[in-house]
Amino acid sequence: MILDLLLILFIIILVVIIIKERKNKNQIINLVNNYYNLWDKTKNEYKEKDSINLIQEKTINNYKNAIEFIKGIKNKCYVEFGELNEGHELNIKEQIVIVIYESDIRYDSEYYDQYCGCDAKPYISTIKLDCQVFVDSRSIDPITDVVIYKSDKTTSLEDINLLKYKGKGIGTYVVQTLIKVLENYNITELKAGLSSVDYDVKERLYNFYQDINGFEIIKKIEKDSWGMAIKKIKI
Repeated sequence: MILDLLLILFIIILVVIIIKERKNKNQIINLVNNYYNLWDKTKNEYKEKDSINLIQEKTINNYKNAIEFIKGIKNKCYVEFGELNEGHELNIKEQIVIVIYESDIRYDSEYYDQYCGCDAKPYISTIKLDCQVFVDSRSIDPITDVVIYKSDKTTSLEDINLLKYKGKGIGTYVVQTLIKVLENYNITELKAGLSSVDYDVKERLYNFYQDINGFEIIKKIEKDSWGMAIKKIKI
């Protein structure tokens, strides 16, 4: 009974969001479909198993939190889905949501001053991308300040901070999603800084960037200096 009421409430919230946020309609529909697929798959078959219920509850919360977050985004956003690389013995895994969005847009001041007051749109000079990952019934922001300069084909990723969620596959989802997003901005090269703080685990970092995500290590980490990895993006 409680679950049925929750489902009804969830549908009402979704309808309101879809009406209000037309620009995010496709992303929200995808969220709904993923939510329903999970619900139909698990609500009856595993309803007596507490461990399954916990994973299911986290997944539902991740979708719900992501939708609430998307509702407040004013600019473009991009949504991807994934699952933790750990789960229940019955292969039920927590589903996560990755949202990358335009958090800040800056305009060329000279262009803006020139055309202010007429119908011409001001020229965008920079776009800042941020990321939210919805996992474990909460959200984390693993990357910040990925800045796209409209006059440049290169951008940089300074660091990925996953807090306590390292080793669960989230970092790969974030990087791969970011690469897909950057294709929309005609970015052909992503630089990743490799912090000297990670010198003692540098091989793990090389494996993540080079072996898993296809970056080239152009400068190795030293105890007192950062390294650098580069990913070529085909557009």
